[in-house]
Amino acid sequence: MHRAMISHLTDRWGTEKVTNDPDGRTKFQDVLKGWTTDQQVIDALKATGGDVEKFKAGLAQLNDFRSFASEDEFGNFLQTTLRLTGEVDRTTPRSGSTRAT
Repeated sequence: MHRAMISHLTDRWGTEKVTNDPDGRTKFQDVLKGWTTDQQVIDALKATGGDVEKFKAGLAQLNDFRSFASEDEFGNFLQTTLRLTGEVDRTTPRSGSTRAT
């Protein structure tokens, strides 16, 4: 479902210009691609004060898909405490419409 949605958004608006991406992407299709390497994630975490060491600690398991018994187990590993809400946390500009619940 998510791949189909991203593909549709890329086809429809991928060439739209982006002027406010913190990573310097200039087209919407590049924003939709997101980070494609561990190093890109680490660089973004460093830039925003994220927990680089916690991310690095999970990399070995994250990059070994065979260590998960199922896709559900992998999904549970990736779960976060952030949930979409109708509220915007204006104290955290990069959070958009998410906040910890």
